[in-house]
Amino acid sequence: MKIRTAQAITVVLFALVMGVFWGTWFSLSRTMNQLSAQAFVAVGHQMIQNLGVPMAILLPIALLSALVTLALLWPGRTAAFWWLLAGFLLMTAALAITLAVEVPIDNQIQDWTLHLDRRRRRCHHQPCRGGAAERTRDQ
Repeated sequence: MKIRTAQAITVVLFALVMGVFWGTWFSLSRTMNQLSAQAFVAVGHQMIQNLGVPMAILLPIALLSALVTLALLWPGRTAAFWWLLAGFLLMTAALAITLAVEVPIDNQIQDWTLHLDRRRRRCHHQPCRGGAAERTRDQ
């Protein structure tokens, strides 16, 4: 019974983490190029604010839950153990990529502000150049 409970908790936590990873990408990736510079910066700031702390708590708890479940499954080393080990390693890789790539990008986006010249409608803040703000030139 302990093993089944631990497995269920781990599955739910992994699903929540993956839902945040994929949900944000699915919800914005198809229309991101249609956002104005103002909307892009505002959405970026809001997502960082809303997801930073919960993911900093949720992801480590999910990995800890997986470790506990792996320890419970260790004696028999059934297929469930090996599948969970693979999931744990993949989730750890996702965490490493997030910390190495996504968090530095988020830190840059967090500092972005928008200063548009009304006549030329171009972004004067360096990180915006070549990104969403350049599209406002044509609008």
